[in-house]
Amino acid sequence: MGLHLANALKGVIIPDRWPKSAVDVAVTVLEGGDEDDELDHDDAGRGGVKNVGLFNILAGCINVAMAALADAGIDCLDLLAGGVAASVVGPDSQTTRVLDPSPAEHKEILAACVVGFLASRDEIVEVWADGVMSGQQSDQDTQFDNLLDHSLNAARGAQNVLKEVLAESALRINGAHLSQPKIGTNDDKMKDVEMRI
Repeated sequence: MGLHLANALKGVIIPDRWPKSAVDVAVTVLEGGDEDDELDHDDAGRGGVKNVGLFNILAGCINVAMAALADAGIDCLDLLAGGVAASVVGPDSQTTRVLDPSPAEHKEILAACVVGFLASRDEIVEVWADGVMSGQQSDQDTQFDNLLDHSLNAARGAQNVLKEVLAESALRINGAHLSQPKIGTNDDKMKDVEMRI
């Protein structure tokens, strides 16, 4: 998973702005779902996805890493966001697409996809997919494209949240900065410090 996160972040950071430097991003996952949530491949061959928990963790890691980079003032091409979508078997045994899937909520997860997406540039910097598409062989590409589109929608939603949080943080920082008195104004009273020997 670390390789996927590194690939996504390499696609957004502008390396020319940091010559002879390194940017270390450390992400600690405190909790990432239970092993019981993972689905095994069934005997019928429809396939279950074992990586849904990892996909959700990776999308979260992409989002928090991007928030940290933006907060640190690291120059980036765009605001990177991660999103996950899955193809699941619904209660009526019909295949549907869901955003941010939870293995515990679905009877069977057939396929899943996580993306790292730069919305302003309309550019995908990371894709990781797993599972088996249902249907005829001829329309499997179309089904993957559909799943990818849903993953991009999830990433767009995450990016909107990131934008709001970063804007709120900028307002809070600028508000605190503006409320501090400026050095050298008449309102400031200079006090001499008496040194004792």
